[in-house]
Amino acid sequence: MDLVYRLLADIEVKPNYDGLTDQLVSKASDFGIKPSEQVAHEVFRFHLVLLIRNGFIDGDHTSGNFVIKSLSWKGYDLLDRLRGEDNGDRYGDHYGDHRLWNF
Repeated sequence: MDLVYRLLADIEVKPNYDGLTDQLVSKASDFGIKPSEQVAHEVFRFHLVLLIRNGFIDGDHTSGNFVIKSLSWKGYDLLDRLRGEDNGDRYGDHYGDHRLWNF
């Protein structure tokens, strides 16, 4: 779940994933994941495909590239659950509190 969290949290905090424009991504480093973290390209692609196909990310994938627009409401809900008390605030402080519904 760490990789899932990282992908969702990165989309949440970056202003270019605003839902108005398509963002082309193709590798883990596009999400701030460093080569030293040793995330295999196939693992990265697999998780991103699953998140898109299951409606957590508004986007599409073709020919090794991904077009990302934004998180869906379902994606925000999952991110909120990953930050919840059930995880002992494991993820809560990593990206700060940038959730959409905090006014």
